[in-house]
Amino acid sequence: MNAKQLVKLLALALVVVAAGLLARWTQARHRQADAAAVGGLVLPGLDVNQAAAIRITDPDGTLELRQQDGLWRVVQRDQYRADFTLLSALLRDLAELKAVRPIEAGPSQFARLGLDAPAGPAAPAATTLQVLNAAGQPLAELRLGKPYRQDDAADPAAAARSMMNAPGGDTAAGRFLLLPKTGAVVLVAKPLTNVTSKPMDWVDHDFVKLNELKHATLAEAGQPLWKVGRGQSSAPLALAGLGKNETADSAKLSAIGSALSWFSFAEIAPKSLTPEAAGLDAAKTFTAADFDGNQATLTISNTADAAGRLYVTAAVAYAAPKARTPGKDEKPADKQKLDDAFAKQQAAHQRQVAELQERLRGRIFLVEKAMLDAILRQRAELLAEKPKPAPAAQPGAPALPVPPAGTGTSSTD
Repeated sequence: MNAKQLVKLLALALVVVAAGLLARWTQARHRQADAAAVGGLVLPGLDVNQAAAIRITDPDGTLELRQQDGLWRVVQRDQYRADFTLLSALLRDLAELKAVRPIEAGPSQFARLGLDAPAGPAAPAATTLQVLNAAGQPLAELRLGKPYRQDDAADPAAAARSMMNAPGGDTAAGRFLLLPKTGAVVLVAKPLTNVTSKPMDWVDHDFVKLNELKHATLAEAGQPLWKVGRGQSSAPLALAGLGKNETADSAKLSAIGSALSWFSFAEIAPKSLTPEAAGLDAAKTFTAADFDGNQATLTISNTADAAGRLYVTAAVAYAAPKARTPGKDEKPADKQKLDDAFAKQQAAHQRQVAELQERLRGRIFLVEKAMLDAILRQRAELLAEKPKPAPAAQPGAPALPVPPAGTGTSSTD
């Protein structure tokens, strides 16, 4: 091959490359036009079924949600399970996201719209959202800017002008978005306020939950501090071992009964934290069961973190009833149908408990102390206060006059 032929081949290759770049540019412009069209999908062609990871970056940091073993997990919390309801709602919103209005805005105007690229932890900037497939390739990317006010929702043009000049307002009715690949800026009707990089906003907060407590015990160093229980759910809880002159405080026992009906955790400790470092080797143990067969064990440290939260480990179990109790007026013809429904319900509940067991195993949680105050009381604190005796008369004090029988007392000005 001579030099002339080589030059021709290089020229042909350059033409092919230029044609390819032109085609890609044309496709990008078409996508931009589609996204910018009023009522058009912002992310046309997004297949949420291919989503394997979501990455969110804002001034507070970076969050990654990733599929692992068929479950979505929060990477920044040692792969703790993510709240699938929130995550699926976000993916659905992205797939259905439509432009209310295209915005003519260049890079010089991005700061006013809150669309500046992230520049560091302290710099106010947009939130970047990426949806990735299993190979780590982006399926979608958005830069989320400032919201626009509820008052302007009926007039997108006024909303854009207002946001460009004087952003503000407490109620978000939408948001400005930038598509980094195309440079298109659009206004959408969804505020997407749940898109944050805070890991605890995304973890599944399902936790220990007991309703209608049947019995409970608080122990320390293997010795019970107190026990409460009742024979039926309609009866009040009773404190075991009451002495002759002791009376339980019914309000405090009632608080024990409902303590785990609204129980939750505030944070998840890193897996690198050992039970000994969290003070769980010298802790109190609370065990309880409800009338539905749910059982829970909490190990509660006496050590608190800087925010005053206590370290807690949790375990759950389920003692399924052996058989269904027939109804009073149950007909024989309905027995098989009701038995099958009962068995199906029990199997579903056992699966839920098994999932919760897997989630809690090996994890240390941080729980607000106020959540635990009702069950961490000492036995003496569960007793009602004894009425104080009337003060004795002081020696030498004048006795009060006694009115004659049959007369009333009167007062004078």
